[in-house]
Amino acid sequence: MKYRDEIDKCYGIAGMSVALAILDAEDLLIGITLEGEGLDCINMVPQFYSVGNPLLSPASVWQDVFQRFQITLGMTIADSMCRKMLHDNGVVDKKLRQSLLDAACEEGKLSCQLESDEVEHIFDKYFKYMLQTFKNRDVQEVISSMVDTIKERRALSSCDVLEMLGSLN
Repeated sequence: MKYRDEIDKCYGIAGMSVALAILDAEDLLIGITLEGEGLDCINMVPQFYSVGNPLLSPASVWQDVFQRFQITLGMTIADSMCRKMLHDNGVVDKKLRQSLLDAACEEGKLSCQLESDEVEHIFDKYFKYMLQTFKNRDVQEVISSMVDTIKERRALSSCDVLEMLGSLN
């Protein structure tokens, strides 16, 4: 994820925050910051980054890695869509979709040994859902408010983020 400027980054961070709420992963959030880059703008609990307990079965460890992959995929899609649709007032085109899918397939293969068709199935589900989410006027209003707050405060705790997202429930 490359950001053009700080405002672009704020939209990306806000989009990723919405994705965490949509994916019921907000309990993994510690906070957000403008000081990071890409996914590093979202601070997650240490368990999110852990590789797994060697005492757990390989299937259990794989399931944890797969869950993290799905969360990261949703956040990546949301970052790009939010920036394109709400910051640029643009349309998510085939080129953006393909570049996101290519990155997802590469990551899915590396992290979970998934085939491209398996990744595409998950990707399509998240892509469609995020597209509908960012078309929603209520979501757009929350994003606008979040962007202003992120720009002003530069960092927010999970409580602050969840409070802002609370109006979406």
